[in-house]
Amino acid sequence: MKKVLFVCTGNTCRSAMAEGIFKALAKRCGAEASANSCGIMADGSPACDNAILAVKELYKEDISSHISKNATKELIDSADEIFTMTQNHAAYLLAYFPECAGKLTIANPQITDPFMQDLTVYKKCAEELYLQISERFFKEN
Repeated sequence: MKKVLFVCTGNTCRSAMAEGIFKALAKRCGAEASANSCGIMADGSPACDNAILAVKELYKEDISSHISKNATKELIDSADEIFTMTQNHAAYLLAYFPECAGKLTIANPQITDPFMQDLTVYKKCAEELYLQISERFFKEN
């Protein structure tokens, strides 16, 4: 089973949404794959309300029980592929976990942080994530 780790800054918006979107796609496609997410500066916070709403409304996946967590060696080691939202996230991981170099994929284009913005911005971010995740991992659009 392929294991994907999504990484952003606080693990309350982009990577949390990416994990939920990945899980929704895996269910729909019947794929043997799992997802997890973390942040480089996470503090144990829940997913942002607008992140929860965007994923629920667009992809029918519930991420309301999500709690942010920091990137750890255990999370890095357990992943087959690591998908970062920006080049800066990848640079951070390489500095602290150089062994992950062969597992890294950087979002292209990079995913802008929707933190503290309105639901429309979160939905746009979720749609960008969906396109990249579906193409990268599920070959659908």
